[in-house]
Amino acid sequence: MISAMLYDIDDATDDMKEDQAIGFIGYNDTNKFFDESKLQRFNMEMTYPYVLQIDLSKFFENLYTHLLSQINDNNLFSNEINNDFNYFLDWLDVYNQKINDNHTKGIIQGPISSKITAELLQISLDQLINESIKKNKLDIRFTRYVDDYRFYSRRSYDLTSIKNKLTKLFRQYELSINESKIKIYKGFEQQKIAHLKNNNSIKNITEVKNHKYNLDDYIRFRDNFIDILNDKDIPTIKALLSILRKNINNKDIIFTDKDIISSLIMFLIKISYVVTILTSQVYKLIYSIIEKIDEEQTKNQIWEILFNEFNYIEESFPETDLEAWYFFVLSNTGNSDKNNIVFQKYKKNTDISDLNVIVLTLLLKKGDNKTNNDIQELILDIINIKKNISSIPQTKWWLPISKLWIVNNKDIDKKLKNLFIHNNKNLNWESLGLIEFLWRNK
Repeated sequence: MISAMLYDIDDATDDMKEDQAIGFIGYNDTNKFFDESKLQRFNMEMTYPYVLQIDLSKFFENLYTHLLSQINDNNLFSNEINNDFNYFLDWLDVYNQKINDNHTKGIIQGPISSKITAELLQISLDQLINESIKKNKLDIRFTRYVDDYRFYSRRSYDLTSIKNKLTKLFRQYELSINESKIKIYKGFEQQKIAHLKNNNSIKNITEVKNHKYNLDDYIRFRDNFIDILNDKDIPTIKALLSILRKNINNKDIIFTDKDIISSLIMFLIKISYVVTILTSQVYKLIYSIIEKIDEEQTKNQIWEILFNEFNYIEESFPETDLEAWYFFVLSNTGNSDKNNIVFQKYKKNTDISDLNVIVLTLLLKKGDNKTNNDIQELILDIINIKKNISSIPQTKWWLPISKLWIVNNKDIDKKLKNLFIHNNKNLNWESLGLIEFLWRNK
């Protein structure tokens, strides 16, 4: 129990500050503890671009010791130890008073008993926060270090909502939010560690040969990358993304840890949300990373990460380069079955009038008969609605039809084939144009 609440860092380096949030993080329904707490914090953040930063005002001074009796122990431990745990809470309440001149308001900072008391109360609050998030159907994840919270979401209004609910919740426990430190912003938190300006982490990208990237490399790279982003040095960011992609393609940088790969993918996706001008560089890099993955399990994990972004991208970035790049990478990550799942979801969630032909074109793949035929049926339905098939070559639908012609090796429905071939079975060169060039050079 104690190890789940206290995390002592024996090998801390000079690069670490005392206030660095590396301890009590990642509570999500159950109080899970992870040794690699930094990586877990990154994973909790996921790809969510909006951040709510909150900490409590004079936390230890305002803790009311009798609140220990209000902890819902049924959510923390099994029934077998509830009685013992309740006895421990009563004892801890009395002990905190005795070492603080019998005061019930506030606990002394420093003693191990105070750390245990604070964390037990906070774990209980964590569960109440999670319940509020679920009850109100908010798309939010959060981390905490003692009384310092970070909430992550795809939508700023979700964060505003939870902020208001937190104010009421904390007030019930005679706690208050430090209003001067509340922040809701889009992007990444400014890092408060000494190695931000350490060029070695950049050299680990630009000057490497056959380098296996470990967790320490990744954390340092990420921290420095965020610092450059916060400086709005877009040219440098573009250059670093391109160099990283080149070194991955040349196998000068090799990722062997699937957890690091997953965290990096989520980090890159978030960058594309925060700074959309970097979309093409980001997704080219993601594509290069995926191409070098040999393990099917890891590739499936990356596909799940990408697929989980579907609704947010369609809601926030329709008809954009980001949408196109997203579907390009997604369609090239999964197998035929997964590609059909993507198409069926896109078709279900999108009105016919809003279908993006670029997305449909990207989902068409050689050998993917199921999805190709489904898209062909969709196009035929639309043509039947229009009833003027001769006008199709002058519409946006010419793009997916042409791609269908290529990936199906010219084996397409007769109605569509007639757009390419005259009744005498000769190719309609005037209609083909660039498409025939692509066909010959595919």
